[in-house]
This record gives sequence, structure tokens and C-alpha cells, in this order.
Amino acid sequence: MGSIVTKLIHNYTDGSGENLQEAWDYVQAQVKCCGWVSYLNWTENTELMNRTSITFPCSCKKSDEDDALMMPQKGFCEVPFGNETQSGNNPKDWPVYQEGCMEKVQGWLQENLGVILGVCVGVAVIELLGMFLSMFLCRRVHSEDYSKVPKY
Repeated sequence: MGSIVTKLIHNYTDGSGENLQEAWDYVQAQVKCCGWVSYLNWTENTELMNRTSITFPCSCKKSDEDDALMMPQKGFCEVPFGNETQSGNNPKDWPVYQEGCMEKVQGWLQENLGVILGVCVGVAVIELLGMFLSMFLCRRVHSEDYSKVPKY
């Protein structure tokens, strides 16, 4: 999973409505993290690092509790005029969460593993019951005498 996320971060483009990018923006905003291991994963994105002003991933922006209820912003954001430094786009100047998402996502998966497995087992049982019912019906249909039915 880590290689998928790092590839996504590396190829992330501003303004692209790709579903995978939107999903990752949602994860970063809801879990309050940035990047996979740390926010420095975003330094591998050439589009972001080629910016001359301080620009950062919008979904990584540190926010208040009230902002958490809103939909996460997408793409890249610039630091408001007057707050920038003269150092170019230095990641240390980004107003983002420093912690990566890897540990938080893994923790969420471990906490919800029982529910995930329960749903998978439930779906498998329903599918098996459907398969047995269809086999039973097929056997019953073939055992009927259809010689009296007119053939066209």
C-alpha cells in the first residue's frame, strides 16, 4: 500500500479530478496527517516543488475542529500574501500536519479489523446460500417431466 500512496503523491497534479487523488485528499483531511511517512513525502512531487511561492497540499493544512466537518480542499494552496518568506517553496514553511498517515491508517485498520472480517464472512455466507439454493432449484427443474409441454 505504501508504494501506491508514494506513487500517487509523486504523480499528484493540481486541478485533476482523479478519484484516487480525491480519496487521498479525504484521508489526509479526516485523519489529520500529511504524506505517507511524513509531510516530506510531498517534496517528491515535481509540480509542487517547482512553485516559486510557498505552496502546499491543501488537504494537509492544519485546521480547527470546525473545519473538519467541511469537505477537504483539493490540489495545492498558496500561503496568503504577507505570510511568505523569501526562501522559495521550502517544506518547513508549510502550515501542514507534520505526521504521516501510515501509522494512523494502519491503526484504523487494526481497530476495525473485526468489522471488516465480519462483513466479508457475512457476504460469503449469503453467496454460498444463494449458490446452494440455485443448485437445488436446478436439480428440481431437471427432474420434472417436460415431455407434455409443446415444442415449437
